[in-house]
Amino acid sequence: MDDGRLLEEIALGKRSVAELAGLDAKDLDRIEGLGVSAFSSGRFDRAATIFSGLEALDPKRPEHSLHLAHAFAQSGHSGPAIDAFSRYLDGVEADGRTDDVIRALLARALLYVSRNDDQRAHADLSRARELAGQDPGLAKLVEEFGRDRSSQPPRAPKGSP
Repeated sequence: MDDGRLLEEIALGKRSVAELAGLDAKDLDRIEGLGVSAFSSGRFDRAATIFSGLEALDPKRPEHSLHLAHAFAQSGHSGPAIDAFSRYLDGVEADGRTDDVIRALLARALLYVSRNDDQRAHADLSRARELAGQDPGLAKLVEEFGRDRSSQPPRAPKGSP
C-alpha cells in the first residue's frame, strides 16, 4: 500500500496510527496508565502530553480526550481543556453514557464560567439538565454543579498498575 493511501485511511478514520505502529489495546492501556499516574502525582503537563499522544494514536477511544481535558484543566489551560471536552462529548454523546456526558458538560461549563463565557456555560448546564431528566441521581449531580468536577483524576483502565 502506498503512503498516500495509508494517510488517506488514517484521515478517514479507517485506520489509527496505533494500528500502523503495531500497538494493541494492552499497549495503549499501559501508556494510559502512565498518564493516570502522572495526573495522580500532580504532573498535569506530563499527563497532558501523554494523553495528547494517546488521542493522536487512537482517536477511536474518546476517554483519551476526557483524560486530556482534565489534565489541561488542572494545569490551567482552559482553552485546550474546553476543546478536549468537546472532542470527548462528540465521541460519546450518542453512546448512551448519560452520566459521563453530564459530568463532562458540567466540567466544561465551569471552564466557560472561568472564561466569563456565561452563554456557553448556560447552554452546557441546560443540556445537562435535559439529559438528567427524571433520574434522581443524575438530577442531583446537575444540582451540585457548583462543585468543580474537573478536579477529579481520570480513572485508570482495568488491569493497569
